[in-house]
Amino acid sequence: MRLTVMREYAATRNHIAVWADTAGQVHEAIVAVCFAQVSRRRKFRRFASRVALDAIVAYEKAYAVSLSRDAAGDYHPEPGTEYPFAVSDIGRATADLLGNEWFADSGSWGVRAYL
Repeated sequence: MRLTVMREYAATRNHIAVWADTAGQVHEAIVAVCFAQVSRRRKFRRFASRVALDAIVAYEKAYAVSLSRDAAGDYHPEPGTEYPFAVSDIGRATADLLGNEWFADSGSWGVRAYL
């Protein structure tokens, strides 16, 4: 199920080459996992695990590359785009008000902001 969600996310961005490759890789992982479940053989499960892990790593790399960055190269998303309205948005707005020498980072799920 998680791979399916990853494939759908990547497919909506497949106009970008890195996401098109990632969508294909995640699809191959889904096929491998389904085949391993049907065949119930240990070697197929090991192969499917390896393919799925490679797809997850590719997904994470594609996600990291496509994050919005400011002129200095710091991650700086628009409010509400990283998470639906969250404390992290307040932290980022605070850092913007304090000046260029300040920056903010999000905690897990946007429920924290670190200045």
